[in-house]
Amino acid sequence: MMLEEKKINFREKLTPIKCKINFITLNEAEVPLRNHTMMLGAIYDMFTQVYRGFSRRYHNFKDVKPWSFSLLKFDHNFDLSEKSGFYKIKRGIGGYFYIKTVDPEIYQLIKRFTSKKILFQLGKLTLNIENANIKEGNLKKIPKYINMVKVRFDTPTYFYRASMNLYESFNAETFLNFQCEKFKRLGIMNLQPEQLYPYIESIYEDTHESWGYLTDTVQRDKAISLKGISGDIIFEIKGNRLIKELIWKILYISEYTGIGTRSSMGFGHNSIISIK
Repeated sequence: MMLEEKKINFREKLTPIKCKINFITLNEAEVPLRNHTMMLGAIYDMFTQVYRGFSRRYHNFKDVKPWSFSLLKFDHNFDLSEKSGFYKIKRGIGGYFYIKTVDPEIYQLIKRFTSKKILFQLGKLTLNIENANIKEGNLKKIPKYINMVKVRFDTPTYFYRASMNLYESFNAETFLNFQCEKFKRLGIMNLQPEQLYPYIESIYEDTHESWGYLTDTVQRDKAISLKGISGDIIFEIKGNRLIKELIWKILYISEYTGIGTRSSMGFGHNSIISIK
């Protein structure tokens, strides 16, 4: 079956929403804010717990998340306690963080989430959501029926853990099948590699290391290891409408947020080329 080359310029039609959510501290506490990972993690857990039923649809595929949290900041600089190594945060201190998404359904959840007075804990510190400034994006509706999706992908870090010698046997189709193992086990997706471009780490006579694609200009005997694959792939999606819609969301959400593709699909970066 030939894929219908229907070019979709997503970057012209779809703009992520960015929501700035303001909060205020309700008590005084010492918090280990060496970085913001802990705080953002607490906010994420709170968000998913409130809407557990919805988030479970995504968590069937580990680490695929339809939103991102970023840039948490307090409106005050805190001094690090030399005794405890913690920051002492006072009551009544404001701050904010951002949620970004390209999913229309998540947009509705954010509106519900920020319309309520919600308390959440970061260790002994209690925060209260004060208000939210939601900048609406131009969100494209998800197609009702999808049979095929053509994706351009890139795996620049996959082989860091196990570099492959170019003289060893390597089958790109086998590799791609392995990458989509989760979907294939469910019987909802077939894949068809189209164009594959292995790229390598090479070493030249002057011992200068460089990166390049495996072409005639890079001799095989000079290449020391295979570092990844770049190319196009066609997904033939089987199953009912909800399954197709879920896979479509995973693909186009990861294109704009960079979330989930490396751990769940193994593609690193990807971009949607066309659909049918």
